[in-house]
Amino acid sequence: MELGDDKIMSILYNYLSYKTADSTSELEVDPQDVMILTSQKESSIHEGYEPYNEEIISFSGTKKYFLNLQFSTLSETDFEYIFDFFNDPDKADGNVRSFYYTPNNQFEDTYTYVCRFNIDTLSGFLKSYKTYGYANLTLKVLGRKIDEN
Repeated sequence: MELGDDKIMSILYNYLSYKTADSTSELEVDPQDVMILTSQKESSIHEGYEPYNEEIISFSGTKKYFLNLQFSTLSETDFEYIFDFFNDPDKADGNVRSFYYTPNNQFEDTYTYVCRFNIDTLSGFLKSYKTYGYANLTLKVLGRKIDEN
């Protein structure tokens, strides 16, 4: 596997197929501090009675990928933008519609992914005067955007 340009998140890109989002909207607020990438495979491990005896059952050959975004310090404008993006029926419509997301340069990833919110409830907070945030906004990565090149 070739990562190309030593991009940290580009490794995710290599595992995804091309997809078109339900919405033409793109989430355009950069996460701060941390972006957590999670890879998940549906399986179950059953341990036997003998030591180190286990049976693994794989439920699917498909893996799931998630990006957990931290927005710890947002302006009122960015806070309202995310609130609107999540609730607008023409954009994300909660966790119903998929959309485009491109991580910022802080994460050295210029690829655009097709995602949807993997949360039922959007919870924001007021940290101090006119400083807002959202904790643990999780996106399920459904695929990669078809290259425009």
